[in-house]
This record gives sequence, C-alpha cells and structure tokens, in this order.
Amino acid sequence: GEVMGMTCEDVDFDNKTLTIHQQLQRIIGNGGKWYLCSVKTDSSNRTITIGENLIAFLIKWKTQQVANEMKYGSFYFLNYAINDVDTNGREIKAIVEQAKGTQTSPGVVAHFVCTQENGKNVKQTSFAYVNSVIRNELGIKNFNFHTLRHTNATTLIENGAPLKDVTSRLGHSSIEITMDTYTHNTSKMKNESATILDRITKIN
Repeated sequence: GEVMGMTCEDVDFDNKTLTIHQQLQRIIGNGGKWYLCSVKTDSSNRTITIGENLIAFLIKWKTQQVANEMKYGSFYFLNYAINDVDTNGREIKAIVEQAKGTQTSPGVVAHFVCTQENGKNVKQTSFAYVNSVIRNELGIKNFNFHTLRHTNATTLIENGAPLKDVTSRLGHSSIEITMDTYTHNTSKMKNESATILDRITKIN
C-alpha cells in the first residue's frame, strides 16, 4: 500500500529522500473503491534516504511517464484524488481514473510513481499474477510482494547497515519489532559471528 501510494511529489531528487505518509488501499465498506489514506502508525510516517541507483531509475521512469502521456494523448489516464470519508469517519481521498479526453472529475491529479503505460495507477491486485509466476516457475513457496520487505531488512543487516536505520526505514516503532519480525538468523550471519569471535579471541 505504501509503495502504490507514492507520488512524484514524495521524491526529493535534490536531497535524495523519499517520504512515506500515505497508502493506497481498497476499503470494502466503500463499494470496493480505491483510496489514499494515512499510513498505519505514527512511526510509519517517515522520510528515508535513497541511493544514486534508485534516484537514476526514478528520473528515467519519470521521463518515460511523460513520453507515455504524449504517446496516448487524450486516451492517457489521469488519477484524481477526491476528498471523502470512510465508514469510520476518517478523512481519505477516493482515486478516480479518467482519460484526459473525458475529464470531469473535480479532484486534484495524483502523480503516482507506480503507473501502467496508459497512466492508470498500479494496485496491489496487479501483482497477483506476478506472485503466482514467481511461486510456480521459481519454486518459491508462499511468495508475495511483502516477502521483499523481509528480504530487504535481512540483506541490509547482513551487510552491516545500522539496525536503528533499518528500523526507521521500515517504519517500525522499535528495534525489537524489526529483529523479531523481519530478520532471520541466516548462514551468513552465523559465519560472520564466528569470524568476529575468532578475530577477538585470536592468540598470537
């Protein structure tokens, strides 16, 4: 939801940061429509530093989005965010997709980072097929998009990223949640621990 809810305005290309403050969700009680709503917790609101590779990719993709809009012309879809409330009275924004040639929506255009070629925003359901391909063809059981979050956290820690920073990037309220939920005692971690102990206790 956080990934699909990102807009171009959330990316600071100069300072190389990404701000996460909203998520794209389908709310069952509102007719199954898609909405932009707040993230789950206060700690989920965060600004993280991103690397040169991701910045370069995002710049390239932003250029491609402009090219796609020119290619499709009046048939290119814009995503309008319209003020609404959910069944609990929480303020949200309904997302309405409309082709440029049929603009009638009073909302503000949401410039999503994750869009299809024709401009429609990418939703979580779009990955259902991708997930099944990965599970079946690569033999990775129980794989889903969220699995990449586990892999990201574990890989960062394996390669020496500060645990406090990893916790902040994931939007967790405590280091304990990160350790208990998203990291695993991998073979690499075990070997590195053994190597460190050997170095500390080395007898000349």
